[in-house]
Amino acid sequence: MMQRVGMPLLKRLVLVFVLVLSLCPLAFAKDYDGIWFLGFNFNKSFCSDINFRRAVSHAVPLNFITTKIMSKEVIPGSIVPPGMPGYDGNLKPQTSNFKLAKRLLKKVKVPKKVVLLHSNGVKTIKVAQKIRKDLADIGIIIALKEIDYANQDKWEKALASGQYHLFLMGDKAKDGDLLSRLFSSSGEANFCNFRSKKFENLLKEKKYIEANNFLYKNTVIIPLFYITKL
Repeated sequence: MMQRVGMPLLKRLVLVFVLVLSLCPLAFAKDYDGIWFLGFNFNKSFCSDINFRRAVSHAVPLNFITTKIMSKEVIPGSIVPPGMPGYDGNLKPQTSNFKLAKRLLKKVKVPKKVVLLHSNGVKTIKVAQKIRKDLADIGIIIALKEIDYANQDKWEKALASGQYHLFLMGDKAKDGDLLSRLFSSSGEANFCNFRSKKFENLLKEKKYIEANNFLYKNTVIIPLFYITKL
């Protein structure tokens, strides 16, 4: 008799919980304050070509890297994470399209060997190897350069050297300022060597959503996952 009364109540509670989740998904969302991404060195002519960057974005297996290797739930579309100034939930993750990637790549003169810099974390190595494999399928030969992340001086010098074509890195905002830190001409973590007057003006005018959209539309980086706030 107790089971007959209890089961309908349990079902009702489950239905209420599902309804709350559907109506207020952000109430259960994680807080983020950073991003982990594949970066391009804009000082290299082929990396500054949007056709190359878009070709890479259509070849990199974003879904697999984010969910299978890094075990993250949210696949990034917006470069700025949820809850931070500039976030735009309408920006969708890039999808794999090898045919389009190969067509775009034909418009670019790519070196015989492209070097990808990365640290020695177990999952980071797996991501680098997966990117190397998938880019090889569209004709980009990747050489991996691994540096011990424990040696911070060596790691930061390698990033700042401008020697490498691509790199994997994560960065957290300081005082909520992620866009300026990573992409402004004076940004201390702008290892992409990205420069854009339009972007700088958007930042000055505090048009953070427009600035985020500008980066997204120009595939300045490929966001791989959001970093959870500690």
